[in-house]
Amino acid sequence: MVDIAVLAADESLHTLITLELTRLGYTVGDGGVKSCALLIVDADSSECLASARSVRRKKTLSVTRDAERAGQGVLLRPILMSELRASVAALLDRDERSRAEEPPIKPKKSRLTVDHEAKSVKMGEREIKLSEKELAVFSLLYKNRGEAVSREAILEAIGGSGNEADVYICLLRRKLEAGGKKVILTVRGRGYKLI
Repeated sequence: MVDIAVLAADESLHTLITLELTRLGYTVGDGGVKSCALLIVDADSSECLASARSVRRKKTLSVTRDAERAGQGVLLRPILMSELRASVAALLDRDERSRAEEPPIKPKKSRLTVDHEAKSVKMGEREIKLSEKELAVFSLLYKNRGEAVSREAILEAIGGSGNEADVYICLLRRKLEAGGKKVILTVRGRGYKLI
């Protein structure tokens, strides 16, 4: 399924948006307009606007040169990549935040399983019990696996302050790295990363 469909008459605009969003890990295409999660439309093209209106997507991001039309859900050209990233993330993340319950997290190529109900992590055959805050920190790291998670994000996840992020990372390391294999790395100046 296409995460984001791009309707743009301007080839350079289409290429720019597609390359940036693909680099960020989204599946981008021209087709799939009816089934995509987000539609990005070249609002300066009446043909693209007509196609977008026929679909009536709830989540549409327009791109235009007309400063009078700029506002929420509309990006002004030339596009700043930071604005594009922020707008797309804001529109797509609303769905993520609205999910009430999360199923157990099971990675595709790992022997690691998180069980929220049992408040535990299973590494291979070994089950490791975690406190509620340890589980919140681990879940955050796991959802962002391979990427650094800032101390601020960890504090927000546990409702903590001060050095609590470092304390919970230390507690998790003691439990998870008891077998000698490193699981959590410190990324200098950025935070922590689950490997």
